[in-house]
Amino acid sequence: MAASLQTEGGGSGGGGSDRTDRSLAVIRALPPDVRHTLRSLFVIYSPAQAVEELILNSLDAGATRIEISVDFERTFSFSVRDNGSGLTASELAKAGTRYHTSKIHSLSELEAGVKTFGWRGEALASLCDIALVSITSSAASAGGSVKTVTRVIRGGKQISFGYASSLY
Repeated sequence: MAASLQTEGGGSGGGGSDRTDRSLAVIRALPPDVRHTLRSLFVIYSPAQAVEELILNSLDAGATRIEISVDFERTFSFSVRDNGSGLTASELAKAGTRYHTSKIHSLSELEAGVKTFGWRGEALASLCDIALVSITSSAASAGGSVKTVTRVIRGGKQISFGYASSLY
């Protein structure tokens, strides 16, 4: 199975997320106390579930437009593209890694109630374990320019990472 995720970001996202402050939405590792409390291993068991999880990630990123392409006849692949907030290169380097999430970072946040669809950082990691996953994201850099970066993961291991060349 192959999965492709693409977010346009760059500040053009829909802003539908409760986390409008981009500094709060940084992907980072969950602290050990949160990991031990969760003790969850999320497993993707069907392509439909994988697409659903990616749609929920898009909604959590504030996407107002989500495009889904499915080809199970020739290549057994699917693609999810959105206009969410996008990931910076440093965040993308952590995306798909177990126990890395932008949604919660402490037990107090967990106890206060999670206001996002996903929060453990496990769905994308599970998908990366069983499929060839290509994630392309565009996000505004500190200087304001939009940078597009791609990460390719197979069997839980990164096989490619880099900035996309300009299309113009």
